[in-house]
Amino acid sequence: SFMQAVQDMCILDKDRLLPLSQMGSANKKHKNIGDIELTFNKKIIESWDAKHGKSYWYDELEELTDKLELHSDVKVAGFVSSGDPDNRPDILEKIKNISELFNVDIKVFSFEDWINYKIEEFNLTLEEINQLGEMWLVAYTESLSLKRLDRAPIDEPCHAWLESWHDLLKIKLENLKSL
Repeated sequence: SFMQAVQDMCILDKDRLLPLSQMGSANKKHKNIGDIELTFNKKIIESWDAKHGKSYWYDELEELTDKLELHSDVKVAGFVSSGDPDNRPDILEKIKNISELFNVDIKVFSFEDWINYKIEEFNLTLEEINQLGEMWLVAYTESLSLKRLDRAPIDEPCHAWLESWHDLLKIKLENLKSL
């Protein structure tokens, strides 16, 4: 939903962001690399795979190796974790080896660090960041509400996610009112 908002702001060309793959689909079956994929000339050049509650990426790096064999045009491949990434020596060595083998820049970020990385990459002004934040909230809500099936074909029950999102927004709004 963050990258959808970036696309909606015309920071990215309309055809660069591929639609989200079905959540229940196997990656190899759909030949995708990650959850977020950016293209150039119809070839995936940047990919980000997000995992909730996961910070140790060795198995994912093994899987990435297989995927990069099929996608030689990828320049950046990354992982985004809901927590702090585990940068053990074996992970760092694996990243280095894959990077050299495929000439790809592999990055591992926490969610917050990834958002900051992308904002910096896009060189956004404060006004643009605020606009992006508003559009992100809309994109996220519409995605969970199944109103963006062309870009986020979610096939899982979202009612509980929407209730949690509603509760979180309600708490945040009440906190803002108390200021």
